Amino acid sequence: MSSSSQSQEASSIGEARRRLGAVEATLNSFVVGCEDLIRALLLAAIAKEHVVVICPTGTAKASTVVTALAKLLDARLYYCLPARSMRYDELFGPVDPSTLRRNWSEIMSSDLVFLDHVSDVGPAIASVLSSLLLNRTVYDPLSGQAVKARLWTAIGASSKAPEDPELRTLYDHFAIKAFIDRLPDEHFTETFRVGLLEPSVKPLASMNDVRVLHDHAMALLEGGTIEGLGRIRELCYARALPLVGALRVRGAVVSDDLIIERLLKLCAAYLSLYGITIDNVANSPYDLVLYLARTEKELRDIKEVVDDVLGELAELAKKLEKAKKLLLADNVQGAEEAFREVLGYDVKRFERAPWLKSRAEAMLSSAKRYLKLIEEKVKRPSQLRS
Repeated sequence: MSSSSQSQEASSIGEARRRLGAVEATLNSFVVGCEDLIRALLLAAIAKEHVVVICPTGTAKASTVVTALAKLLDARLYYCLPARSMRYDELFGPVDPSTLRRNWSEIMSSDLVFLDHVSDVGPAIASVLSSLLLNRTVYDPLSGQAVKARLWTAIGASSKAPEDPELRTLYDHFAIKAFIDRLPDEHFTETFRVGLLEPSVKPLASMNDVRVLHDHAMALLEGGTIEGLGRIRELCYARALPLVGALRVRGAVVSDDLIIERLLKLCAAYLSLYGITIDNVANSPYDLVLYLARTEKELRDIKEVVDDVLGELAELAKKLEKAKKLLLADNVQGAEEAFREVLGYDVKRFERAPWLKSRAEAMLSSAKRYLKLIEEKVKRPSQLRS
């Protein structure tokens, strides 16, 4: 590749990163306390993987965030509420009796597919959806042919991890598991009232930006290097190994497939979105391993291991989460005091561990952003609703 072509490629990657960063920042400014969910959706898209959101029934937050994300990406979104009794034709489209050809539903022509209450599907539909997620093809019983779907990323929502073996197979095709808590109903009623979902709002990025960063991530995984340090794949793997070892000592099941394939792929997506730095290489496994938990118990086990590894920094993270919960409970004064306590943390103590310092600085930056939102609450209170 010529130097001119390399320069153009770097510019394209930089622009895509900037635009997707704007999408993330916009969503975070309108949906308080959902940073992990928003990041999970963006990383799943860049990795060209699927994500399932585990949240209490009635939260509705996931569908709202996904709808907003699709609008900001100018992506085709298909929403589906499957039921155990749902038939093939209801999901994928009926057969036209005059032509004996199937009129495919928009599930086949959409970039993003949102499957609400995905754990409620019956075995037959679960099998077809598994093919859709795994191979992005659907077997048509009418023609006997496998039909290619446009699907880039599927997002499922479920109140809990399924116990049925057939549904577990479908569930496992979602590489990322994002667990979110239920918030009081009054905090959801104002969501996006300021107009994020209004027709006049223009997209901030496109699916082409997603594709650019996806290609970049895969190139990083295949042969990307950091000058003087080595191949990115080996660097990420070396950072992940101690964490994986600690998880296995605790009895947490972490398969080689999850580490070698999924975690490294997500690390590459992380670097593609946030930049290739040694700090990001070091931090990404600790940020992303939580997405590999299949149950709430596994999530608790993984969090305990990560907290043990991070030590004092884990306490700072807990203080930040406590401050967010106070804000969401409308305890503005308590939240402001808690955020200021986080800002009082001295990050200089991590001078000898720069990757920990970068994590601490990111937490302080988050606290500053929330304090700014608190200052704006009197002027635009609806933006704090979630």
